[in-house]
Amino acid sequence: MTDRPLKPRRTIDADKTYNALIGLKMAEWREGFARMEIEIQEHHMNRQGIVHGGILATMIDSAAGYAGAFSTELPFGLPRATLSMSVNYIEAGTEGKLVCTGRRTGGGKRTFSATAEIHDDKGALLATGQVVYRLLNFG
Repeated sequence: MTDRPLKPRRTIDADKTYNALIGLKMAEWREGFARMEIEIQEHHMNRQGIVHGGILATMIDSAAGYAGAFSTELPFGLPRATLSMSVNYIEAGTEGKLVCTGRRTGGGKRTFSATAEIHDDKGALLATGQVVYRLLNFG
């Protein structure tokens, strides 16, 4: 990695991202922390009538990534790529709002790690995750 500043190759309109497509929204974002929320809709469900595991994994990847890549200059944070992710599914979500909180847990110049957990609007813990990211240099 060089000393050139990190910057994205191109900027994508926020309303055209995957998170926007599924309705995942940022509720709070600061250094080392991110909270994201989604209102469960029918298209988030699998055939058993519970929230699809891919939605939960996306929430964990997004919140943990934002928590570790905070930037006041770049609207989507520092550019990063997920290197590894482990998701633990604990309880099934079926309705209401899901809230995912991500926290940066460590890192250095090239990589960082973060954890995240998802709760439903009744406070039940649905899933946890641990993620490792690589900071990208597009300079």
